[in-house]
Amino acid sequence: MLADAIDDGELWRLYDLPERVLPASVLDAPTPTEAEARKELRAIAARSMGVATLEDMADYHRQPGGRRGVHRTADRGAAADGRVARARHRCQRAGVPFSSPTCPSKPAVA
Repeated sequence: MLADAIDDGELWRLYDLPERVLPASVLDAPTPTEAEARKELRAIAARSMGVATLEDMADYHRQPGGRRGVHRTADRGAAADGRVARARHRCQRAGVPFSSPTCPSKPAVA
């Protein structure tokens, strides 16, 4: 197993052994089960996207069975079902046209 030690943004990376790159607290932490890891990835997707379609959230980490997982995330209170009637604000530095869908490969839900 290798860990990414240096990425200078150029055309090369330096890899090293995890025990020489990661702190002991990370190496000593218990490995989560697959279910726990998927649950955390769904929560990260919900926080990262903010407002998204069900399909976009399910596809965020490209997990199989994503739609079912997003429903479970909503059931635990990490996400909520809803509709956006009209968005009133957006980040001016976003650089994305206001009418653009959240995922360019899929149409936006009205």
